[in-house]
Amino acid sequence: MTPNARYDLLSATLDVSGPPDWATTIFGGLLLRHNREKELPVAMTLSLWRGVPIGPDADATLLHEGSGQDGKSVTVHESGSVMWYVRPDLASLRLDTAMRTADLILAENAKLSESFDLSVHAMDAAIAATGQTLVHAACLADRDGRSFGLVFAPSGTGKTTTTLALAHAGYAMANDDAAVLSANPDENGFLVWGLARDPNVHRKTVEMLPWLAGTADWSKREERAVPLELLAEHMPISPHVIRPVGAVFSLARGTGSEAEVRALPAAEALARLVSDNVRHSAGGLGARDLAALDCLTELIRKTPAYELLVPEGQAGLVSAAKVFGETLAQATLTPSGSGIG
Repeated sequence: MTPNARYDLLSATLDVSGPPDWATTIFGGLLLRHNREKELPVAMTLSLWRGVPIGPDADATLLHEGSGQDGKSVTVHESGSVMWYVRPDLASLRLDTAMRTADLILAENAKLSESFDLSVHAMDAAIAATGQTLVHAACLADRDGRSFGLVFAPSGTGKTTTTLALAHAGYAMANDDAAVLSANPDENGFLVWGLARDPNVHRKTVEMLPWLAGTADWSKREERAVPLELLAEHMPISPHVIRPVGAVFSLARGTGSEAEVRALPAAEALARLVSDNVRHSAGGLGARDLAALDCLTELIRKTPAYELLVPEGQAGLVSAAKVFGETLAQATLTPSGSGIG
């Protein structure tokens, strides 16, 4: 089947076939279309269907049972190279990592948004097939555009607000939520690029960053996506490129009036990153999560790690930009790992 869209993973593509509006709705806000002259190999093909969601084979093992982003039930099953992600009566994803194929079936009466979680799993698998790792982090370039600082923080802890404040101070933002890591073949370090989605901005963020006023209509919801093209009028947006990782920052709430940075011990840095990026289940760690654990371990071993303590309020965000920039510049000049042996 000829794909409706090819999405750029930089080293390969995710090829999606099915209703064009479906692919655009789900992936258009995460990935850029592949339109470069250089032909790239296909990491995975994903077929989108309307119909009756399917369950796992009888011999499949239940790996996880819980809630998706919207609170509705989701189960994960595995048999050999095949995995099933099932949202009962709503959607199912059959993912064959050996064949690099995926089929996502959405119930006839279900909304496209109810396929989002499963689509992200397919995208994650495609990224993993290229030897890269999807992580929950923001990417901001240094002043010279030579490297990225990675900002890690669990959802709801102010990562987007801090990222926008840093970008407004001149550190070009590649993304605010999800990034893709890979080992640097030319140096003893890591490379990263960001998923260029429109950031979801809360009304409280606008109160702390007044320059955001006017970029969205806030009359109906407390949070909504702000288009990158509107943000580009107020801050630099990094192009869709891959750069070395200069430093890792773990975001935390600070006290006082000004932000601070402190070197983060390796074990503590790794524990924070793993808690937000590696999924545990009754069956232990799956292949994807073992690979993510290895990637994050190497990242902390080879990259300077810091805690970025940002107090609430505008003054804290302004001072965060200063200490972030100074620390990233110094780390880029004298790179060294956090000490995991």
